[in-house]
Amino acid sequence: MKESFLSDYNKAISPVISVLILVIIAISAATVFYSWFSSIQNAGQKNGGELSGQLMLGLSGVLKIEDVYVNTLGNSTIYIRNLGNIELSNFTVYGNGELYKTADITLKKGELGEINTSKISVEGKTYTIKVIASQGAEDITSIIAGG
Repeated sequence: MKESFLSDYNKAISPVISVLILVIIAISAATVFYSWFSSIQNAGQKNGGELSGQLMLGLSGVLKIEDVYVNTLGNSTIYIRNLGNIELSNFTVYGNGELYKTADITLKKGELGEINTSKISVEGKTYTIKVIASQGAEDITSIIAGG
């Protein structure tokens, strides 16, 4: 009888050890997964923070088309003002979706500037003018030339 008792005891140790090994493997796998997932999260948060900063920079640049003056010769002057918190520069002017002009001027906060172009020349025609700064600030307005 004693021999069978010892043989049962030896058989009971194997399942306990195998369960412990499985638990250790599961904990190790969970730790590896957590480390991997944390590194992805940290990278995503860093990229998200950079995008947020760029978005805030764009929001702090505010451009306003104050007026568009068209004289009798067909030349026009577009008056723009920087209403934002950053300096705006390198403006691109579009009219009815077509590139009209690029202007290498700089506007400080609150400053008024002007861009001259001869593309607005047909009297009575409606023009949609869009001005974009290199920093992303933009404004759009519609005018009727000579009207």
